Amino acid sequence: MIELEHVLNVLGINLEQLICLGILVGTDYNPGGIKGIGQRKALEIVKKYRYPVQIFKSVENLLENQENKFDWQEIFSLFKNPDIEKNPEINFPKLDREKIKRILVIEHDFSEERVTNALDKLNLALDNRKQKTLF
Repeated sequence: MIELEHVLNVLGINLEQLICLGILVGTDYNPGGIKGIGQRKALEIVKKYRYPVQIFKSVENLLENQENKFDWQEIFSLFKNPDIEKNPEINFPKLDREKIKRILVIEHDFSEERVTNALDKLNLALDNRKQKTLF
């Protein structure tokens, strides 16, 4: 388990600096990060310059020479203020045994007996979970 506060304390940085560190080394929004900056160097930069604008100003020349250009402010904003749905409704469809068997047994060469046994156990667990009526 990774605990945010513990990580921040160990690294000696705050949440905004952690976001900057991620952008420097790479995220899903800027894979590979900034060429020439690895994990150690990124941590040094973040600790030295402390504030996002100053951090990215210090690597401005590297940013301009990036093959895959990106807007660090946009990425920072996505991490700092994520657009999340509160209390989303999650519905799980009924298990499609034949589709699961086709994928695991035929496409990925799993043992049919083991898949069938696992599906039987799963169905039993799902049935036991259902609320019983008073009658």
